[in-house]
Amino acid sequence: MTPSDNSIGQPKHEVFLSFRGEDTRNSFTCHLYDALREKRIGTYADFKELQRGEEISEALSKAIKDSMISAIIFSQNYATSSWCLEELSQIMELRHSRGQLLVPIFYHFNPSDVRKQAGSFEKAFLEHEKNGIEKEYGEWGVGKTVLAEAIYNEVSAQFESCCFLANVSEEWQKYGAITLRNQLLSKILEEENLHISSPRIGTSKFTMDRVCRKRVLVFLDYVSDLDQLESLIVCSDHLGFGSRIIVTSRDKQVLENVINVIYEVKELNYHDSLRLFSQYAFKLTHPIDGFGHLSKKIVEHVNGIPLALKVLAQALYKKNIEHWLSHLNKLKQVPNEKVHSVLKISFDGLDYDEKNIFLDIACFFKGFDKEAMVDILDGCYHHAALCGINNLIDKSLLNITEDNRQWVHDLLQEMGWKIVCEDPIERRSRLWKPEDVYYELNYNTVRSIVH
Repeated sequence: MTPSDNSIGQPKHEVFLSFRGEDTRNSFTCHLYDALREKRIGTYADFKELQRGEEISEALSKAIKDSMISAIIFSQNYATSSWCLEELSQIMELRHSRGQLLVPIFYHFNPSDVRKQAGSFEKAFLEHEKNGIEKEYGEWGVGKTVLAEAIYNEVSAQFESCCFLANVSEEWQKYGAITLRNQLLSKILEEENLHISSPRIGTSKFTMDRVCRKRVLVFLDYVSDLDQLESLIVCSDHLGFGSRIIVTSRDKQVLENVINVIYEVKELNYHDSLRLFSQYAFKLTHPIDGFGHLSKKIVEHVNGIPLALKVLAQALYKKNIEHWLSHLNKLKQVPNEKVHSVLKISFDGLDYDEKNIFLDIACFFKGFDKEAMVDILDGCYHHAALCGINNLIDKSLLNITEDNRQWVHDLLQEMGWKIVCEDPIERRSRLWKPEDVYYELNYNTVRSIVH
């Protein structure tokens, strides 16, 4: 359902409370919250304790934005919580961008420890800065590479050396492990034409001793195989204290083998999708007059995939309404060619059975119960359907809903349709359109196996 367009109005809350639950939830914060409410001061406090691995909810982020004042209750363990620091980061950003008021409260805590990052704050930040490998994975086109580039540009100045290796999987196939590994070391050590013939990064003790002295930032974009990761970075201990390695992949299994943190990049919500689309289609943050309805239709069709939004918007830039209508009608029939070519990359990397299972689900079984689907497909795939389905899930080509139903993103489903339709109708492997089935039944032109 399309959300209504709301302009920025009055703040919903007068005060937002940011606090460390284990320190003050049932003591100072609880009393402060009750006292403010008693004075009829609209106050927001989230007393639900986040579990490890959870992210700050969208509702909590919205509450920060919708508040006039943020009160930060600094306590002994405040900085040990990554969620508290994320709240603090959002609050500081709003202070600079919107002038939101900030009230620091020091609960049994020395204010100078915050200013100088001393005491428990220093210990907490040192713990956060320990070497780590952070991974991003997610469905195609959701912006893993774009997000990685944005993070790289934002934080690279904090490190002694930085390296961003783009499209590792493709470069690996073209040039091999040694070339990529030498490229990585050259950037880290800031030496041109560095060459080590061994395929393993840890073989040269002299080189690794030099690497270990540096606090570095390494981005490996689109790693598709564990061998690629192991040959480039055997383990984070090879890098200096406080170093960071961030890897993007479409395959969650690759990430689970060498991991500190996995972050699943989600699709954009409706409002962010419309904003991104407008930036490329109109060079504005919103649609221009006369194009609002068409923009919303396209955004609804794309369902939050940044790559698709960008490609489609660029194709419509400076075009008239007739062109937009034609493009929208075409979009309802087949996916945009540029989007399709990008989406097809991971499909081409599947094995024979996985490709066919994906096409079966895209053409016939979207929304079916997973267990029922396995029973149906087992007969066609030698009782290996479950393995194939799980591999598709790991590669972000297939999702399982909360009620155990298989779900394919609309653009991925359309890609599957287009792949099947690339063959002439008499040689198509699958028929699902009523008009195609009617044609075949009447003219009997099929000369190959049809599902």
